[in-house]
Amino acid sequence: MFKKLLAVVAAVGALAVASAVPASAGTTRPTIYTHSYAGYYLPGKFTGGPVTANVTLPALAPLAPVTSGVTAEFRLAGPAGTINLQFGTNPQNNDVYASKVEVAGFTASVRTQAASCNATPQYADPGTQGWYIAIRQYGYNGDDTVVQWYSDTGYICELDFSSIPTFTRESLVSAFNVKTFKTPASPVPLASFSQVSVYQYPPGTATGGEPISYWPHGKDIATSTGTATGTVRAVPSALNSTGDGFTVTVP
Repeated sequence: MFKKLLAVVAAVGALAVASAVPASAGTTRPTIYTHSYAGYYLPGKFTGGPVTANVTLPALAPLAPVTSGVTAEFRLAGPAGTINLQFGTNPQNNDVYASKVEVAGFTASVRTQAASCNATPQYADPGTQGWYIAIRQYGYNGDDTVVQWYSDTGYICELDFSSIPTFTRESLVSAFNVKTFKTPASPVPLASFSQVSVYQYPPGTATGGEPISYWPHGKDIATSTGTATGTVRAVPSALNSTGDGFTVTVP
């Protein structure tokens, strides 16, 4: 996968200006409690470099009694706002996943671009392995950034920024619709992620980066109250030693 995605990076020909400042290997990060999603996050300072991952989208029949909405997401968060790149569906009446981009904050231009990204392909066979993310953040001439999204079948969409936003958190999560959530009798799988890499590029170059291994991950856990005292509704597990693969289950 990585060779394929890096070939796309080279073809785009953009100048990447990257600065990622992760903590040392093995650093324990605080657990963040949410109402609706679970996964892992990587803290740091990200202004460039691609992120790649595979996701296995969950089978829908076991999720239909649990919720009316499920997503697998890559999230970028920073002082200016958040970007969520999603594959999602309603398991109660759909048999395909659709790609969607949600943006909070940033400029009106970026939010408009995000809305246009939602006229995108649908992904059938949800119970099978799917290629999920190929995110690239580039700085052109050192003064702006684009976030580009590809799936294994090709280009999906792009968000352009007139300046270089600083992202301080990158997350891979799976989410559910809180309003219709019902606890299943036994655990039900949400998304599982594998072959996750965040690349750092040397300043002023578009190639030559190395993936960050042994991520200093923090954990996202969904609870009924969004706090540590609530009932656990979704939790990530089975994070491997290099931090590039894990699963999310309900509850």
